[in-house]
Amino acid sequence: MSEATLAATVTAEPPDVQAGSIVQFSPDGDRPQLALVADAADGSGTVQVITPCCPDDDDLIIRAAARGSLMAPPAELDTAQWAVAQRLTVRLACLAGDRTQALQASLAGVREQADAAHRKIDSMRAYAIGKHLDSTICREGLNDFLAAHDLDLYEPRYTARVTATFDVEVYDAGNDYAATSMIRDRIEITSEDEDEVRITYHGGLDVSDVQLAQDQ
Repeated sequence: MSEATLAATVTAEPPDVQAGSIVQFSPDGDRPQLALVADAADGSGTVQVITPCCPDDDDLIIRAAARGSLMAPPAELDTAQWAVAQRLTVRLACLAGDRTQALQASLAGVREQADAAHRKIDSMRAYAIGKHLDSTICREGLNDFLAAHDLDLYEPRYTARVTATFDVEVYDAGNDYAATSMIRDRIEITSEDEDEVRITYHGGLDVSDVQLAQDQ
């Protein structure tokens, strides 16, 4: 390479440096060699590049390079340069795989920490509620504690199964079947879905002993 060619190469406009870009890099004043940007490090004056240890060495290394020292690659790559570019690309793919595995391991650790934190919070709330149920603390004190730690307040619910017995008289029914139908149509369990009481009716109305009244 002549001095004129080298000067023209060094003074060329720097390339648009992005991760995965092929560039030329001249380490330690050696003649320029192909490199692949591994990390563009936005906002930094240096980037991470994958490059041969030296122009005639097959070993690849990752090193820091000043952003302004990078040059655009040749317009056309010869056979040897294509072989180097392929090796650089394979190395970048392996590096990306390693980073992905490290990121997945890091995310798994974060999820495990988050799950442990949620279990601890649930345990704290359950412990405080238990102290209320054994009369160690009052409900107001319990909810003050829960509110102070940004936990759901304790709002107890009670469930019950209710059995009701009715004495019903039916007029103008043609027979006992009609009387039974009229009773089912008239008796209905309803709920206004109020905050205090909510009723779920399963339609299990049992009508029995339907017979004519004797005092007619």
